[in-house]
Amino acid sequence: MSRPVDLGEADPRPYIQMAARLRRQIRAGEIAPGQPVPSLTTLSREFGHARMTCSKAMRLLEQEELLTFIPGLVTTPRRLRRHRTELHDVRCG
Repeated sequence: MSRPVDLGEADPRPYIQMAARLRRQIRAGEIAPGQPVPSLTTLSREFGHARMTCSKAMRLLEQEELLTFIPGLVTTPRRLRRHRTELHDVRCG
């Protein structure tokens, strides 16, 4: 079974790619609510980008309400609201 594709992962901008990967990890529960998100220094080393690029990705996720910043302490994922997903039967041909 393949994982859902976040189109941001194909975006050429590094901060969008980084945000897409972190978004996927948060939604998959790999980074759980209350668990600290990796620091900017850790993300910078892992992705090979400047801390400013990492910060921009984190701010994007905060704007999407996926992260909560606790100034001077940590950044943690918010609890995700479960939206009702409707499935539609689509027939081709």
